Amino acid sequence: MPKTCKVPSCLRTDIQGWGMCQKHYYRWYRHGNPKTTQRVARHKNPTCSMDGCDNPTHARTLCMNHYALWRRNGAPVRTKVFRGIMFDHGYRRIWVAKHTYRSEQRLVVEQELGRPLRPDEHVHHKDGDKLNNAYENLQIVTPRQHAKLHYEQAIKAGKTPALRCRTALKQ
Repeated sequence: MPKTCKVPSCLRTDIQGWGMCQKHYYRWYRHGNPKTTQRVARHKNPTCSMDGCDNPTHARTLCMNHYALWRRNGAPVRTKVFRGIMFDHGYRRIWVAKHTYRSEQRLVVEQELGRPLRPDEHVHHKDGDKLNNAYENLQIVTPRQHAKLHYEQAIKAGKTPALRCRTALKQ
């Protein structure tokens, strides 16, 4: 005889985990109670935080549309200035070809110099703002110089320098 769900009054035989059927296991996993039927509110504000938008919240208090705009543009509004994607490290990446994105700061410097950058050339933001990709704010440095700049900035700010900066300076 096949096993049935351990929740009383449930006769399902599709055992998922902990002796419960898929439905009750999911409820237990998600809400901590296999008998619950109420949905738990995921966000304090169930609608998008953008003015005039009443769509349900998806992530970061934004609806799916505004969240996608934020991922693409760095702001949840439409803009024609930036066609690319925002990555978690805070740098903008520009779409240049099918399935190919490049760092915006490298593209700006390459365009100004009129040549592609070599792999051993890093681009440093002088003011520390990763989104300020004006050519005047960008500086071409070697990996060692780049590590030294970040090491000095960390010391000035009273922070512990990153391990990669310390090891690059020892070489």
